[in-house]
Amino acid sequence: MPGKRHCRGKLFTTLIESPFAWDEVEESISAISSTTDETGKTDPDFNEYSDLVTIWSFESDLPVRYGRVPKRSRERSVEEHSRVTTSDPDQSDAETKQLAVYDVILTVSQAHHANCGYTEEHTRNLVRKPIILPPASPSEAEGPEVASSTADSREAERCWLWQQFAANITPSVQRVVEFAKRVPGFCDFSQDDQLILIKVGFFEIWLSHAARLTSSASLMFDDGTTVTRQQLEAMYDARARIETQAEQDGTAQSEFTSSVIHFAGTFNALSLNDTEVGLFSAVVLLTADRPGITDVKAIEHHQDRLIEALKVQVSVEDIFLNRNVALPSRKKARAPTNDVTAPRQSVDHGVSRNHANEPQIFSNLLIKLPELRNLGARHTAHLDWFRVNWTKLTLPPLFAEIFDIPKSEDDLQ
Repeated sequence: MPGKRHCRGKLFTTLIESPFAWDEVEESISAISSTTDETGKTDPDFNEYSDLVTIWSFESDLPVRYGRVPKRSRERSVEEHSRVTTSDPDQSDAETKQLAVYDVILTVSQAHHANCGYTEEHTRNLVRKPIILPPASPSEAEGPEVASSTADSREAERCWLWQQFAANITPSVQRVVEFAKRVPGFCDFSQDDQLILIKVGFFEIWLSHAARLTSSASLMFDDGTTVTRQQLEAMYDARARIETQAEQDGTAQSEFTSSVIHFAGTFNALSLNDTEVGLFSAVVLLTADRPGITDVKAIEHHQDRLIEALKVQVSVEDIFLNRNVALPSRKKARAPTNDVTAPRQSVDHGVSRNHANEPQIFSNLLIKLPELRNLGARHTAHLDWFRVNWTKLTLPPLFAEIFDIPKSEDDLQ
């Protein structure tokens, strides 16, 4: 029988319970609102950002202020600004809400850059390292035994590939856990809800990251290790072609690899920058209707905040377009390419005009959520075989825990 779903593995629970260094975040935020200019020198004409927004540039590792107003000019308008604030509280509330949105964008962007191995910076100079199957031992079987030997060999190959896959994906488990701890609101949930959100959402979050290094021919991990499409099919689809009864919702599991590659291609076509991928990942994480979730309303509330932040991030109708402020120029994103060694170029300048010519970008992003969720459910179904045949595998303990694959007889209790 398969092991319990969402069981409390010791390693995984320890990751969630480990303290989060909020001091580091506070120091980062303090640095962002500091009085240094882009060269690191003190700028006497500029101090705290007041009602304007400061966004961190991860490419330069320096604070980049948009719409900065000279201190002397701002002092002359203090009285006028005070009158506007007093006479128009609705405008003041609107600006407060806008600043809250940008705080969410900044927090999630920092969390993503700190805990994702698939950002542009990390993947820029990756070198491919193909996974090479060990040589098969020659078989002396003849007659009917040949077919049995061949089947055993294929199953052994499948198990070996899965072990390589598990070893390479496991480092991302810890990164996703650390990312989740920094997503606004996540640490307010019960530990059981936190555990469910990460365990059920992990594959979906990882796939949205790994899409950047996925082409029609292969999938590359964040250290350059590369799995070919044929190897993915041997892992996911070979057995499903035989066990056609394993179809779910009318979709054959044998199409899983094609579905993963299709998702990656269409997701890459959106040309998201790292901040946008991070916000999308946070929205995926806080999916309130996962099986077993108890505090649905609280999770929905925080997900709504993230969805609003994502909408602002990818929208051209942002706060800056309504002010007499010039935005810094952005590097134009490269066209989608199948060369995963040359990831798309992007510059994260907070609220951006990265998609000025794509008015439907936000809608297209939301459409990817159910597609990604379907892939997550199908991936879980594929792992049912391993939950039954766990004795044939040697998997990293953290991988086994997050996917509820037994490691010993005690796990079956």
